[in-house]
Amino acid sequence: MVQMVAAGGPPDSSSVGGPSSFSPFNDIATDRSRFNELTSRGNLYLGRVFYEQRIGLGENYLMGRAGIIDLSDYFDTNLFANNEARQFVNSSFVNSAAYKAAISAPGVMAAYHRRVKRDWLEGVVVRAGYAVSRTDRAFTSPIWMGELELQTRLQGHRGNWRFGGSVGSRADVGSVRGLHISLDHWVAPRIGLFGRYGVANASVGSLSFGPVRQSYSGGVQVRFVDSQDRVSAWSLGFSQAYGIITDAPLSSERILETYYRWQWTQNFALSPDFQFILGSGGRLRQGNQAVLGLRFNFTF
Repeated sequence: MVQMVAAGGPPDSSSVGGPSSFSPFNDIATDRSRFNELTSRGNLYLGRVFYEQRIGLGENYLMGRAGIIDLSDYFDTNLFANNEARQFVNSSFVNSAAYKAAISAPGVMAAYHRRVKRDWLEGVVVRAGYAVSRTDRAFTSPIWMGELELQTRLQGHRGNWRFGGSVGSRADVGSVRGLHISLDHWVAPRIGLFGRYGVANASVGSLSFGPVRQSYSGGVQVRFVDSQDRVSAWSLGFSQAYGIITDAPLSSERILETYYRWQWTQNFALSPDFQFILGSGGRLRQGNQAVLGLRFNFTF
C-alpha cells in the first residue's frame, strides 16, 4: 500500500488569538511525521507505504506490516474517536493527549488475533510495534509499543478494551514512556460510548511525548441509517488534559466538541463541527476558544 497526503489549515488555537492548545483543533494539519520532517502539511508528502502479510492459524491469524507506517493505526485506536477526517477533528479525540502514538516513520508492527468462545469474550489481540523517531538514528532513538485488546460482548452488544504502553527514546528529546487505556462499546444497536486515559512520564529529568502528563476523554455517538443504508452520525465528546509543570503552574485544558456527519450520498459526506476549548494550553487568561468547522468528505 502507498498513501500520499496533502493537508493544510491552522493546527492550533494560537491562530485565533489565544495560546497554543495542548491538543491541536485541526489534527490533520499538524506535522506529526518525523520521517517527513520540515515538510509542510500544505504540500504533498508520503504518509504510508508498507507491505502486509497475513498468516492463518486455524481460527486465529498473525498479521504483520513493514515499511513507513503510522503507529496510531494500530495503538490507542477507538471505534468512535480515531479518525479526524470523519469523526472528531481535535487531536485529543484521535489519540490521548498524553499518549501521542502517531509517528509516521519506518517501522514494523505485528499482531496476533486469537478467537475466544466465552459468554463475554470473543477475541484477544496482542500487538507490538517499532518505529524510528528519526531516520538517521534508527538504532539510538527507537520507539517500542505494545498493546492488549479484549473484544467483548456484554448483553448482546460488542465492545473493545485496549491496554498498552510505550518505551524508548526520541531523537533530540530523550527517554519517553507512556501508558494508555482505550475502550469503545455499543450500548444499543445504534448508540455507542467511548473513553480514553493516557499518562506520560513527566518527572524531573525525564521527558514525555508532549506537553501533557495526564489526560482523559469520553463521549457518545449516535448513528442514523436511512432507507438507502446511508449511515450518518452525531457525536459529542469531552476531554481534559493536565500540562507538565514548567516555569509557571498550568491549569488543565478542557475541550468540548460535537459534530454531525451527514452522509448525503454513498460517496459524499458533509460534517459541521463545533469545538469549545476552555483553558487553551493550560492558560487561565485568554485561554477560551470557540471554533466552528465544516468538512467535506469524498470517497472514490
